[in-house]
Amino acid sequence: MSETITGRKTEGREESLKKKYRTRNLLLAAFYNLIMPGLGYFYIGKFRFAIYFSLIYPILFVFVNYISIHLSEGLNSIFFIICNAVLISVPVIHVVYTSIKNQLNKFYVLKKFNKTYLYIIFFVAGFLYTSYIKDFTFELHSITTSSMENTLMIGDRILVRYNYYGVYESIFEKRLFNFHSPERNEIVVYSTMGRQRRVVYLKRLVAIPRDTLTIVDKKLYINETPEVQNKTYKYDGTKIPKDYVNNKLYPVGSKWNEDYYGPLYIPAKGDCIKIDSSNVKFLTPIIKKELRDEGDADAKEKRVEAIIKSGEYIVQNNYYFMMGDDRDNSLDSRYTGLVSEEEILGRAEFVVFNIYEWGRLGISLR
Repeated sequence: MSETITGRKTEGREESLKKKYRTRNLLLAAFYNLIMPGLGYFYIGKFRFAIYFSLIYPILFVFVNYISIHLSEGLNSIFFIICNAVLISVPVIHVVYTSIKNQLNKFYVLKKFNKTYLYIIFFVAGFLYTSYIKDFTFELHSITTSSMENTLMIGDRILVRYNYYGVYESIFEKRLFNFHSPERNEIVVYSTMGRQRRVVYLKRLVAIPRDTLTIVDKKLYINETPEVQNKTYKYDGTKIPKDYVNNKLYPVGSKWNEDYYGPLYIPAKGDCIKIDSSNVKFLTPIIKKELRDEGDADAKEKRVEAIIKSGEYIVQNNYYFMMGDDRDNSLDSRYTGLVSEEEILGRAEFVVFNIYEWGRLGISLR
């Protein structure tokens, strides 16, 4: 009888110890620090350090990116890659070293903060914080199509500066502050409505507010002045007759094609435009874009109809025209329409690397 009681006591004590003591897995600590800065430190019990680290770590990336864009071509990419490799690897190595040094892989007293829901809260909070830092600063953008050849090639990873034109808030898709106005020939990232959802594009800005854009036999004219040809522009050699009409182009009913397009006036904020049969199809998408926050779809349609019947409209935003450098194979403003200033997210800075061609490191895009 006594042996049975003693055995039960021993088993109970072992269960109690298992609940109180638990080793830390080194690989898991390293993995946590890799997927979310500071989470690995949270896992090994360095809670205060984990919070400080998670707050400061994204700012270090911003600092590295900011220095990179001010370095010479070539050096910018090398500096960026080395510093980012260090920033990614050091926390992973350090959390493993700390675990071994404190023998946490052998003996660890569970603390009150070792709760699953606290790990989830830490992860979610860190993700949101890091995402907002990205919105306000920099991001690597992958080139997956040929629409910007030969300036940008498939496989390029480029650094985009999101805080160059202003502070953009991604949840409500609003520009909070303006720093610089977009200029001609800058390569920009912008977000515009597709058929069912918003789509992010990267193109060259070719026309600014109050410009008049015309394409004649593939040649682009801005205010009747031919653009300065860039040696990286690409054409496929096809010729489209002047009388051919592409009904997929913007604006609907324009009777233009890709090689013979315009003239098209790019409206500016404050322009008071008289609405008539010649421009109603051009203005309607702009009016709808500017009324996107006004009630449901039916209410907005009625508002648009009322504005058109009034005979004039005061434009609320500056607008821009975008084109790909592969002029004959690009889904750009000729198809998707004008881009408002608040839809422009950032400016492309330089090619960080290309997974197929490492000789493209550091090519400046400014």
